[in-house]
Amino acid sequence: MLLSDVLLPFFLVTGDVELSFILTSDYSSRISFAILTSLIGKLILIVSLFLKNSHGKQWLSLIGLMFLVVSLGFLTFGDWSYDSLFILSFASGIPFLLYLGRILFLIYRTKNHLM
Repeated sequence: MLLSDVLLPFFLVTGDVELSFILTSDYSSRISFAILTSLIGKLILIVSLFLKNSHGKQWLSLIGLMFLVVSLGFLTFGDWSYDSLFILSFASGIPFLLYLGRILFLIYRTKNHLM
């Protein structure tokens, strides 16, 4: 198995990239935009780990999390018919949303020094 097959979806490796910013398009054409925004959000979160300034670290963490939420929202907004992948995307994103609430609470608590 090639490393590119593990890290990137097949349509990105072959060059068939179709970035669709339309929320009414089908799932397969929206996934490339979701992958791109998710990658940007994860890179921003990684950069925020190496910052020494706590104020800048909090802001970069919030921006990175916003990119991840946009990615999840872009995948889950759509036709919720029974045979659709939108439901599966939302169900797999529930743990992320729960953890997002915890992270936002911790950022708020450290920002206002509540103990």
